[in-house]
Amino acid sequence: MMKNLTLSLLAAVCFVSSLSAKQVLAFAGSVREDSCNEKLVRLAAKIDNDIELISLKDYPAPIYDGDLEAQSGLPVAIEALQKKILDSDVVVISTPEYNGAVPPLLKNTIDWLSRGKIGQKVFKDRKFILLSASPGRGGGSRAVANLRSILEALNANVSLKTFSLPNAYSAFNADGNLKEPSQHQKLVEALR
Repeated sequence: MMKNLTLSLLAAVCFVSSLSAKQVLAFAGSVREDSCNEKLVRLAAKIDNDIELISLKDYPAPIYDGDLEAQSGLPVAIEALQKKILDSDVVVISTPEYNGAVPPLLKNTIDWLSRGKIGQKVFKDRKFILLSASPGRGGGSRAVANLRSILEALNANVSLKTFSLPNAYSAFNADGNLKEPSQHQKLVEALR
């Protein structure tokens, strides 16, 4: 038991030291109050307090429409988010699963991010780490596969290591940590 705890602590220290020199941005694909995916990215930021946690609620955009873009350009909030991502080396996204896919908010945000003068640069030259949390047994793994497909179509460098949290409604304790140490370890490994 002590050996496992020592190895876990060593892994966490290696994870923190590996990210400390990099700019890491994290957000959830949901802005719902008490979102499990928001809890998951907050936990990632607790694991490494150098992770900058943002909310898509602070970057609102209308449903993507090419005519609207031609008429008005990119929403100011999307331009700000593009710059924030460009300043990052790693982007951690935790996605809910809506009917086996990413939620409309996240897809719409990605659609807008890919547009404009710097849209294609947003997804290049940085690593994307994908997480998910879902009340179901799959933990949102279908949404992760869907998100990977979307990001790779935009030439993003998506980590092969992902983390999906099943039974998410009961997976967190009152402090926002995962109840199961093995799940916590898997999250650390995915972030590493």
